[in-house]
Amino acid sequence: MPLVTDEIKREIGQHFVFGFHGHDVSEDIRTLIRDYHLGSVILMKRNVANAKQTRKIVRELQSIAKESGHAKPLLIGIDQEN
Repeated sequence: MPLVTDEIKREIGQHFVFGFHGHDVSEDIRTLIRDYHLGSVILMKRNVANAKQTRKIVRELQSIAKESGHAKPLLIGIDQEN
């Protein structure tokens, strides 16, 4: 039996929060969600252009998580300072 099971990897991934650059979902964040079971994403000013674009990015992130087998939706935080 492996020391680190898929279940343990999923649980560990849920404890990490990552961000990314740009107004579109990056390949790096896709990989973290899909392959490393990332449970949380933070959006910063660099990710937000307007409400419509933010809604699109959040839906896309949640879709990636769901398609990757996440049991729960991503926790998505936002740090939007003026």
